[in-house]
Amino acid sequence: MLKRLNIKNYAIIKDISIEFSKGFNVFTGETGAGKSIIVGALSCLAGQRADSSVVKTGSDKSVIEGIFDINDKYAALLTDASIDFDDELIVRRVINKDGKNSIFVNDNSVTLNFLNKLFKDDIDIHSQKENFYLLNANNHLRLLDIYAEDRDILEEYHELFNVYDKRKKEFDSFLEEDFNLRDLDYFKYSLEEINNANLSIQEEEDLLNREKYYKSFKKDMERVRMALSLYNDDRGIKDLLYELRRSIADNELLKSSYDVINDLYYSLEDEMNNVSNTFESFDLSEEEINHIEERLYEINRLKRKYQTDIKGILELKAELIIKINKFEDRENYIQKETEIIEKLKEKAFKKAKDLSKIRKEKALQLEKNVIKELHDLLLSNVQFKIDFQDKNMSFDGIDDVEFMISLNAGESLKALNKVASGGEISRVMLGLKTIFTRLNNTSLVVFDEIDNGVSGKVAFTVGKKMHDIAKDTMVIAITHLAPVAAFADNHLYIYKSDSDGITSTTIKKLNDEEIISELAMISSSIINGQTKTAAQELIERANSCK
Repeated sequence: MLKRLNIKNYAIIKDISIEFSKGFNVFTGETGAGKSIIVGALSCLAGQRADSSVVKTGSDKSVIEGIFDINDKYAALLTDASIDFDDELIVRRVINKDGKNSIFVNDNSVTLNFLNKLFKDDIDIHSQKENFYLLNANNHLRLLDIYAEDRDILEEYHELFNVYDKRKKEFDSFLEEDFNLRDLDYFKYSLEEINNANLSIQEEEDLLNREKYYKSFKKDMERVRMALSLYNDDRGIKDLLYELRRSIADNELLKSSYDVINDLYYSLEDEMNNVSNTFESFDLSEEEINHIEERLYEINRLKRKYQTDIKGILELKAELIIKINKFEDRENYIQKETEIIEKLKEKAFKKAKDLSKIRKEKALQLEKNVIKELHDLLLSNVQFKIDFQDKNMSFDGIDDVEFMISLNAGESLKALNKVASGGEISRVMLGLKTIFTRLNNTSLVVFDEIDNGVSGKVAFTVGKKMHDIAKDTMVIAITHLAPVAAFADNHLYIYKSDSDGITSTTIKKLNDEEIISELAMISSSIINGQTKTAAQELIERANSCK
């Protein structure tokens, strides 16, 4: 969960720190005080792109920092990225006035890609833009697949379809090609050149290892040759030691020294003979060295020519054989390839039908769940159906899917994006969110005024539904409705203050007495004994529902 949010020099926010709690967190306050700015800052923290326009006037940069509890997903990603962590995840975004952005996770610089990966499906910010996503029929099939949890069969189908689709596109491209004898001659020449080279990955590795060995060996032998020269040449070590030995041979005073030097002389002679014998036993074959160098030169020439490694050249060889066969036996190739593609299509289509069957079975369950959620939100006459239409097989299968709904008795089912009032849309969106939030195991859901257009009893059920979601997932909601705010576990009040002619946003956590006054003000725009009593009763009613 999000424990704390620190925002500095962002829009009209100068410097605030917001403490959150588990459960349902609510922001209230006057219009324009900066509630949606908080959502914008959270969006930046979750991976949305940001530009310099958010930097507060007169400042060089904005800084947004969030402190989160560590969960298993965060721990795995941080470990893979070699980022140290204890029990907290600290994410900081720095947005500079010159347009440059920096992102830090536990004080390690990371990319926007990494940030998006970190919070993907973990932070869900529901705004008007998200409404468009849920209403758009192009997204309904994906939502159904999320609900159906059909990932395994979907991946199997994708694999089969991709094999079929790639082969078909290559075949269609071939049919569009003009037969060109010059191309055929070039293909044959290239194939012959590659065949004559008799390439193998293992051979290249062996040649490189042998080349390395010979270079090292040659260097060592040069040192041995130098050692033998130092020992054996005229006036070399051997001659000098011999003269040293003779010069003290008959000196009684140096008899003990002579014996030691004499022993050393013969011992050194024996060892140098061994060195000489070892040196002579190794034959540094210039012929083999030349063969290695010539062979590596040829391999590198082909790699440069075809701009790939040996593996790539061998793959090119297989492609050349296919191309030559296509040209030389065009009719036979077309017949065989048509048969292969048809079999691949049949295999993919069979899996697509299996996938479609699962989708239709799960769609019935989803319809019931959506209706239940919308009944909870006082849409008692709602009908919800998932409409299936057949389509030509594509990457996502053979189903065209659209969510259809009727909100009032006697009305026919219509596309989801045709529902009438804003209040009804809000409840439909909240019902869908309730289902898909649970499926995604989302850690944080943010609702930016999703309760627009509702009031009275409906507003109370909306607040209850948000509180129900918050039992499993941390929820942050921006609201203007007292019945929604009454369900809050943590109530935060946002207001503007002026200092030295500069307007800034301030946030205050309300205590029990302040919450009653705020709910009274939201409900009636008046704070007196009567409105405060009504607010207290609203809180008690919400508490009884919790």
